[in-house]
Amino acid sequence: MMVCNAEENSAPHRRSVLQQPVAPVSCDARDQARQHNQRGIALAPQGNHREARMEFRLAVRLRPDYAEAQYNLGIELEQLDEFEAAIEAFRPALSLRPCGWRWGWP
Repeated sequence: MMVCNAEENSAPHRRSVLQQPVAPVSCDARDQARQHNQRGIALAPQGNHREARMEFRLAVRLRPDYAEAQYNLGIELEQLDEFEAAIEAFRPALSLRPCGWRWGWP
């Protein structure tokens, strides 16, 4: 299992990838989303997949444009054998970063 922990692309890059403006997110929401993502990253290797899933869902709820958290949510759903939900989590991650990832994706 590989959970992402990479820096995000800049907002202008996301806009060009999505070909639409990204709604502004407050600094508090960005920080909170990043904290939830980091908690999930810490929980996943310990086998706490349900708790990690919850943290990634909270991150995505705060920032729907957070590709890293979307990807991490998909990984945790896969670990919990929730394959259809994992596919649905991977789709927005891929649409946010269609040109690949710096986290080991081919």
